[in-house]
Order: sequence, then structure tokens, then C-alpha cells
Amino acid sequence: MTAFTLEQAGLNFKRIPLPEEAMIHPTKHIIPKVKLGDLNALVHDVLVHPLKKHFDRSLGIGYDTYIKTHKNSGYQLWLKKESSKQFCLHFDQTEIIENNTIIIEPYVTKTVILIYDHEMIHHGMTKIVVKEGASLKLVKLQNTSRNSIFVDENLIEVEENGKIEIIDFQIGGKRNIVNYEVNLLGYQAKAEMQSAYLGSNEDGIDISMTVNHFGKKSESRILGKGVLSGHAKKVFRGTLEFHDGSAQSVGKEEEVVLLLSDDVNADSIPALMCSEDDVIGEHGASIGQVDEEQLFYLMSRGLSENQSKLLIIESAFSEIVQAVEVDTVKETLHKWIEEGIDYVV
Repeated sequence: MTAFTLEQAGLNFKRIPLPEEAMIHPTKHIIPKVKLGDLNALVHDVLVHPLKKHFDRSLGIGYDTYIKTHKNSGYQLWLKKESSKQFCLHFDQTEIIENNTIIIEPYVTKTVILIYDHEMIHHGMTKIVVKEGASLKLVKLQNTSRNSIFVDENLIEVEENGKIEIIDFQIGGKRNIVNYEVNLLGYQAKAEMQSAYLGSNEDGIDISMTVNHFGKKSESRILGKGVLSGHAKKVFRGTLEFHDGSAQSVGKEEEVVLLLSDDVNADSIPALMCSEDDVIGEHGASIGQVDEEQLFYLMSRGLSENQSKLLIIESAFSEIVQAVEVDTVKETLHKWIEEGIDYVV
């Protein structure tokens, strides 16, 4: 197995650095457990599907080469009209290196849920193609142990009238490095991206969500919600870029962070870039402590301070939890959030 340094692999995280032990581990052939969906839709042979030229700018050659070295460690998921409406794949291995592809055929609507738990070191790259008129809801739930390291790269292209909806939960882990880059290539292509995270003690969280508008009348929304305590360090980057040809497109980006400690380091970096005139772009961030009046009101109704904080935090995440829709998965997520909140409060 070839040994890569962090720099050679393209993982140059200056704000939330990865410890060296995150990098080199024996690779294994990872086959996720199919909890819900059609097993035949998973293809384990190497799938060659060239992505469009707009992807070239976002594929870091170092990290891409690193993942290709372990090309047999991923999965390919073909989503066709006749396959199951919902897929749920479960990963509980301790060492995971993934090179994944998800392709959803034209005018097909599907939901894919990826669940990561257990104690693990994870490096993953997932490339997703949403074809014309298709709609994909991608739900990623990470609730690994407090010592885990989770590095996850997602590159997505959406064709004409296609839609991608992303729901990402980062509940566990010691170092979480997550990146989503969506290219809205076609006319009226859409992206809805929602991220929720919990951080405490010395946790490090680095989340980037980028939408590149190429198609005319394309639409996007980025929403981040987080709770931090202890000496946790977080960076959230929400980026909207309107390219030539994206006239009459609309993009919105927002992050809301709840701080439970004065020692938290929370950076919010919204960015808006535009080379097209007739577009609408909005961005903003809100960072603050628990509302004392709200806390007092709940405590006056007989709840303890911790119970009141739990209720406020659960309420903050409720919008994103409800978007998951699959009842059994929502129940699991509610339980994980409760356990995670107990840890941060």
C-alpha cells in the first residue's frame, strides 16, 4: 500500500488540522450493509462515468489520486425507476476508505440514507450525478465515537430540472472534515443543503458547502445549524458562486450557531461571488448564547436548567430532522441527538 502524507493526499486543513494517525491505515474492501432498498442496485465493480468539465476545478488531484489507489473500497449505486424508492446503507467498520459513485436516472425520485456509527477512521469521496428531471435526497448521518476521525468529500452535478437535497448530521467524532460541492449545470437545476452539528470538549469541525450556479434560473439554499460547548473549534464555509450564463438564478445561505461556552472558537465564513448580473444572492450568520429569557420561561414551568437547554437545542434542530422523513431513521436520529446533547450540555 502506498503511503501518503496529509499534504500529498491534498488534505491541507489549516484551521482544523488532522492528527497524523488519521492518515495511513490498511485499506479494506468495504461493502455497506443494506438496511433498506434493492441490493441489486449496488454495483461493486469499478464504474467509469466521466463527470462534466465543470468538475475539473473542484477535483483536487492529490486527494483524487489517493482515493483512486483504493478504488475497490467503494460502492456504485444506480438509481433507476424500477429500483426501490428508498435506500439505507449502514457502515460500522473501523477503517473505511471509500471511492463511491451515485447516479440517478432521468425523471426518477429517490432517497439515499448513509449511516456511519461505531469507532472509525473514515476517508471518503462520493461523486453524484443527478440527471435531467431527477430528484435525489441524500441523508448522511455520522454518529461515530468521540475518538473517531471523519473526512468526507462530496462532488455533485445536477442537470436540467434536476434537484439534489442534502441533509448532513455530524453528531459524533473528534475531527470532522466535511465538504460538499454542487454544480448546478442545467436550466432550473436546484440544490437544498442542510447541515447540523454538535461539538464539545476539544472537538474540531470543518464544514464547507459550495454551490456553483451555471444554469439559468437555478436555485440553491444552504442552511447550517450547530451547537458548541467546551473548547470546541468550528469552521463553517457557505459559498455561492454565480457563473456566466446563470441569469435569473437565486441563492441563499444562512448559519445559526448556539454557544454553550465562552471558550468555543466558532468561525462562520459566508461567501458570495458573482460574474452574472441578473441574480439574487443572500447570505448571513447568527452566533449567540442560549436566550436567557427563553431559558427562564422554561425553568419557571418546572424544568431544570439542563432540561430547558435540551429542549431549546432539540427545537433548533427540528427543521432539519423533520426533513429526513423516514420514520425509523428519524427515531434513530432523535435518540442520537439526545445522547449528543447530553454530552455537550
